[in-house]
Amino acid sequence: MNRRNLLLRGDLKIGIWGVGHIGYSTMCHFAERGVSIVGFDIDVEKAAAVNRGESAIFAMDYWLGFSPGYLFKSGQARVTTDWEEMMDPEISVHFICIPTERHGQPWL
Repeated sequence: MNRRNLLLRGDLKIGIWGVGHIGYSTMCHFAERGVSIVGFDIDVEKAAAVNRGESAIFAMDYWLGFSPGYLFKSGQARVTTDWEEMMDPEISVHFICIPTERHGQPWL
């Protein structure tokens, strides 16, 4: 069976590093389609709020076209602050959604 089908069946998960604008919207996009998502962020308060179903970004539900809170309340998607959870072998796809620039220049 291919990776897409394994993700859609719930046998594999997607990991999202960083739950800002890009990471949060990516989590919501895939979770709404039935994929199990684990997000990581260093901000403990943001992680807790998102897991309670509160949007991390102002007016994101308007931009997404749906209110994503139910995805987090149901457990379809969740955010952790423990990077070791992201090493779960079931997380077979990783999206890196963290800032990579400072002042318009690559931040290495």
